[in-house]
Amino acid sequence: PTRRSSDLTDPVTVGPHAADIITAIDQALGSALALLDIPQPLSSDEDFSAYMVAPSSDEADGPAHAAEAVPVSTKVAEDDGYGGIRAALTADVLQAFLVATAYARRFGPYLLKFAEHEKYTGNIVEEFSGPFVKEAFAAAIASFKALTEAFDQGIPSVAGVGIFAVDSVALREALLPSPLGCLAALTRLLPELLSERTSDLLGTLGEILPIVGGIPGSVEAFVNKKQVTEIGRAH
Repeated sequence: PTRRSSDLTDPVTVGPHAADIITAIDQALGSALALLDIPQPLSSDEDFSAYMVAPSSDEADGPAHAAEAVPVSTKVAEDDGYGGIRAALTADVLQAFLVATAYARRFGPYLLKFAEHEKYTGNIVEEFSGPFVKEAFAAAIASFKALTEAFDQGIPSVAGVGIFAVDSVALREALLPSPLGCLAALTRLLPELLSERTSDLLGTLGEILPIVGGIPGSVEAFVNKKQVTEIGRAH
């Protein structure tokens, strides 16, 4: 399965390692060989004794009898064909592991985005600390929605890579909430921004309305009213 180091600067790695897989295969083959020595020879089974030909005294004492004493598992293990199959399996696993490791590199960009999102959510108030711009806020929401879809499609739960089925469930569960978290942070921030901007607007209106609605008592007041009115029309 693909997994992510706790350090976001580390690349995605693949586990278990090829050496562990080869060791497991060797253990399985060893267990299979051991099974060959469990059955008793057919000659000792009463149901088959009638079909067996008793060896002559010369055969019993000769090389053939001695050869029967060698465990079947040993014969198979020392066979060139068995050794060739085991070597081929080892080579296939090593090659497949290289392919799986190369496949895991595709998740590198998602780790970088994850780190960016962590920083973004921590500084989101500063991101929108200036004058509120609706277009910028809408663009940020659209961007994180697109990233959520990209994360969802780009990080499969399981993928067939050569002879391996690469399990990315844990990686997916760790990274997919990243853009969703940014969206949630924006959603929580929006009411705060609107409330803050509304308070500022009400304060500004409180200053302007008396000027616009009042009757100027002097030339300076008239000029001020005209300027404020023109500014209001311009905006």
